[in-house]
Amino acid sequence: MNTDRQAQTPATTPNIYLIGGGVVGKAILAAHLQAGCPVALSDQNPELLRSVTAQFAQSFPDVRIVEAASLGNELPTLHFWPPTEPKGKTPENQNESDSDPGGIRLAIESITEKKEAKRSLLSQLQSWLGKETILCSNTSTLPIHTLTDHLEAPEKVCGMHFFMPVDKRPLVEIVIPKGVAEKTIQNAVQHATRIGKPTLPVADSPGFVVNRMLSPYINEALLLLGEGASAEQIEQVSREFGMPMSPLELIDWIGPRTAFDAGRVYWQAFPKRIDPAPILTGMVKSKKTGRGSGEGFYSYSGEGERSKELAPAAAELIQRYSRHPRAWTHPEIRAQLFLPMLIEADLILADQVVTTTDEIETAMRGGLGFEDPSGFFSAFRAWGKADLAEDLYQRRERRSFSSSDGVLKRVFGGV
Repeated sequence: MNTDRQAQTPATTPNIYLIGGGVVGKAILAAHLQAGCPVALSDQNPELLRSVTAQFAQSFPDVRIVEAASLGNELPTLHFWPPTEPKGKTPENQNESDSDPGGIRLAIESITEKKEAKRSLLSQLQSWLGKETILCSNTSTLPIHTLTDHLEAPEKVCGMHFFMPVDKRPLVEIVIPKGVAEKTIQNAVQHATRIGKPTLPVADSPGFVVNRMLSPYINEALLLLGEGASAEQIEQVSREFGMPMSPLELIDWIGPRTAFDAGRVYWQAFPKRIDPAPILTGMVKSKKTGRGSGEGFYSYSGEGERSKELAPAAAELIQRYSRHPRAWTHPEIRAQLFLPMLIEADLILADQVVTTTDEIETAMRGGLGFEDPSGFFSAFRAWGKADLAEDLYQRRERRSFSSSDGVLKRVFGGV
């Protein structure tokens, strides 16, 4: 990798800005570079940017990095130039139409999942980059309108939600807030397509589609741990149903803190539908940050290989938060994990976040990596409607099952 440390003001500037160089931000950066798309990466932590430079020297040896002027005179910035560069902003093409994907000026923020931090950053970006720049938030749960109601040009902001691991999850949710300009959405979709990501348009609602379905799933997995189910059972059942990994490993990919913040948004939006598992709070307090640091629920080698057993600290934490443990059968675990997702899918359709079961299937495959080729809903049909109805009825006292009235009729059309 060539690093130009003298070029403080390069003759050209990438049209694409990425704010936040954490675990998810680096994954989004890699997706751009793999697509040959130049990117300006900014982060408030210069040490983090130095570590990004060292890391990408290994994974992208042909990419040239330029130390650029700080964005807004505040955020240290690096420019990444792949060897094959789509047209960026140069003196020759800077006036080209925005219909050219390479001419879109667009910024993606991927900072901490904190509303006030995102609101402040979006305001700064609109000031620094101008009101014509498309701003996209990679928030996983926060409604976009709650981040933009103070901006001069909120119509230039939408959601662009990537999924971890980014290189294995092709989908991007494009979140459409009320009042957004049609051109904003068109440009966001064009850009996602440019980097090889198919898009799913979703309404501006807490958690959108994927994370709204994911929140009760993750929470139930953690409740099961505290009630006596083993991590091995939970992994086996989830994999057999079609999930690509254990929900505990998924938390390690996302990061316990981010998973906690996302769960809190879900709880604040739907407080009667979730009983938050204390284990995740304990994990955040333990400062185990997941795969990025080498330890969360599992331990990870320098190459990212996961331990077979739970990390000792995680096992101790689970024991500390255990309550009324008992033996669990695999069918019981399956019902606890996946019926809340089915209920949430029904409510998503009722709320018109998306309007068809096909869109739910797209979200499950592209956002969560669901592997059963017959599809998410077909997995429930295989249970039989009578057994599903009985499983729902038996668990009606649990909060995550409290909104199950009519789910079979609405999702399955009475079949």
